Amino acid sequence: MTMLYDVYRHPQKGDWAFSVSGQSVDTVEIGTSGVRKTKVSAHLLAAEISKRTRMGYVKLARPLYFMDRLGDGVTNPQGHFVVRHPELLRSGGIVLFTTVSMGDDLEALTTEWEESMSKTDIEPLALSRWIDSIKTAKEYISTPKSHPAFTLVVAQWAFEVGRLVVGEYEGMPSDKPSSAPLDWEAWLGTIFQEKNAVRDSLEDLGWSAQALLVKSAIAEQETKPNDGGWFASARSVAF
Repeated sequence: MTMLYDVYRHPQKGDWAFSVSGQSVDTVEIGTSGVRKTKVSAHLLAAEISKRTRMGYVKLARPLYFMDRLGDGVTNPQGHFVVRHPELLRSGGIVLFTTVSMGDDLEALTTEWEESMSKTDIEPLALSRWIDSIKTAKEYISTPKSHPAFTLVVAQWAFEVGRLVVGEYEGMPSDKPSSAPLDWEAWLGTIFQEKNAVRDSLEDLGWSAQALLVKSAIAEQETKPNDGGWFASARSVAF
């Protein structure tokens, strides 16, 4: 679990922060020489706090997360403290997020997702970095605003397994993309402005409106007496 830190800030010296974990205390100091992480015994914490306050450090009003990586898994050697959980921070922002559960096999999931998204025009390096960040996720899986396929694939999985999904924008569809492609095209179309970007991603993933209609026609035909076969029904709804 990602830790929250009580942060003390000095206008010239930088930040010093601590997070208590049982009988030990994790500390992070960010100064002109970079980041320094240490562990101290809990019984020494009061003395460390007193030392910092005498030096002019002032405690911030709310706990913060420490982030030593950028949102897409790129190392940030300077490090900084942030209000929001680091797994919900990606360069350019995020579209939606869901939670990680103890039983999730992230290695298997990311292999499946990478295979699916490789069918789209996602830039390979961006895909690789995102996959790497999800493999090590502890609490959240978030999707970047760089390509709609990230969001479509994660949403599909989350709805299928009954996981809570939180959208960063109002109007997120309440069903998985394969069952409501037009709803997802409309919603994501307000986020991704490139013409046909969302529609192309849905088609690449096999979740287009046309694919849904053909699937529905096949299912309907299977429940009826043979009157020409599913192919005739599929032709009648094909675009």
